[in-house]
Amino acid sequence: MRYLKIITLSTLALMLSGCDNEGEFNLASAIASGVTVYQAATLEEQDVIQAAQLSAAELDKKNRVAPANSPYSKRLQRIVKGLEVVDGQRMNYRVYLSPAVNAFAMADGTIRVHSGLLDAMPDDQVLAVIGHEIGHVRLQHSYQRMRKQLLTNAVFQAADSAGEILPLLVTHSWGTGLSGH
Repeated sequence: MRYLKIITLSTLALMLSGCDNEGEFNLASAIASGVTVYQAATLEEQDVIQAAQLSAAELDKKNRVAPANSPYSKRLQRIVKGLEVVDGQRMNYRVYLSPAVNAFAMADGTIRVHSGLLDAMPDDQVLAVIGHEIGHVRLQHSYQRMRKQLLTNAVFQAADSAGEILPLLVTHSWGTGLSGH
């Protein structure tokens, strides 16, 4: 929360600062930065879960999903038996027919395993990968990553709104900015 306050105050300071001939203030970028900070501050886990549901549906359309009766799907269901619900959240497992040795998870409990991973690993190693993916879901990594990305975007928008002011401040305040201050 401390970083959010710093970013918000920095954005407001940039918005309220005057410009001289050397710098050009970009009001649209400053406003966009403020909006992005607001989005980060008000981002809810449920928002990320809804976005994950939409993304999962889109990815399932774009990839070849193994049918439920395929050997890959049957094997995956056997491996994850007992892990259909974790800490009250339903997991949604599917296999993508792809040679990639990969798996991924989304905030809504979507877990996708590529058939290449199933071809490359025995059941106990696949289970370890699944456990890792479940960890991403339970520890809300998608939510944290999205919030961090919004705050990073806000910083860049704020810097853009300052035009040439920010490099001038860095140069005048810290020399080249590379001295390790």
